[in-house]
Amino acid sequence: MKNPKVSIITPTFNRAAVLPRTAKSVFSQSFRDFEWILVDDGSTDETAKVVQNFADPRVVFVASPKNGGQNAARNLAEKFVRGKWVVYLDSDDTFFDETTLEMMVSEAEKMPKKVAKVNFPVVAESGIKKSFLKSDRMRLSLRELLCRSHTRGEFVCIQRAETLKMASWPEKFSGVENLRHFRVVEKYDSFYINRPALRYFDNNADNETSGDGFLKKIDGVVAGTEKFLARYRKYYKKWCPRRYGENLAKWCFLSSLSPKYAKNAWKIWRAAFAFSAPKSELCALFFWLFLPISWRRFLFSRGKKFIRKIY
Repeated sequence: MKNPKVSIITPTFNRAAVLPRTAKSVFSQSFRDFEWILVDDGSTDETAKVVQNFADPRVVFVASPKNGGQNAARNLAEKFVRGKWVVYLDSDDTFFDETTLEMMVSEAEKMPKKVAKVNFPVVAESGIKKSFLKSDRMRLSLRELLCRSHTRGEFVCIQRAETLKMASWPEKFSGVENLRHFRVVEKYDSFYINRPALRYFDNNADNETSGDGFLKKIDGVVAGTEKFLARYRKYYKKWCPRRYGENLAKWCFLSSLSPKYAKNAWKIWRAAFAFSAPKSELCALFFWLFLPISWRRFLFSRGKKFIRKIY
């Protein structure tokens, strides 16, 4: 049996109601040479039945006996990958349009071997852009990604399958996917193209990037951010210490939202000050930290842009 060109990976948990929307997007793609690896991460709804109704031979359905989280489901899915390229698509999102996968593959095939991933912007259901690129086409190294503001926001990528074994998804640190992405960028460059490839839906109650959804995983985000900064501290100090200060300020803010780690926020604030984090952020954090944690979490969950912008 011939291997497909692309493996699409979709973890899902209790998304039976919205999964058909994602399936419609996948099956309507003009590019047909793909497999769709769907991992049911211990769902208790009708997910399995919904997937059975797809009746498409390109669907590879994998049922996990327990709910291990999105990253654990991704790691499981990668064991079944047969494609040359891999695309990650969440179970409540869709491709931007019917030609998206064809466009992604076409761009990826043009890349030199030293480029492992090609990244594309994300657009919200409302049409609001969730991504920022300084230029329309950029090839970025580890140093450029760590030290410069070339990109911001969320991106969807197509990645060489041969690089998957370089690092697994961080199962203990949901929401800190950069722990995986940057391990790949340590040896390969990453390319960014300003063409939208994904429509993002954030109106689901269980969506992890909503205010309340993010707070549910805040402990893992804080611990993962600490792990990320520890791994790349030497690079930040050598190449761009001020950017290290900015990221310490971000870590301070995230810690301030966690009942488990809030006690460390002032210590991190002082470290951010020592590394010359922007004065405006330090000043805002200074007054923010005097608020009771219940107030901080309440304000954050309400999604005020001036509060959530920092993360």
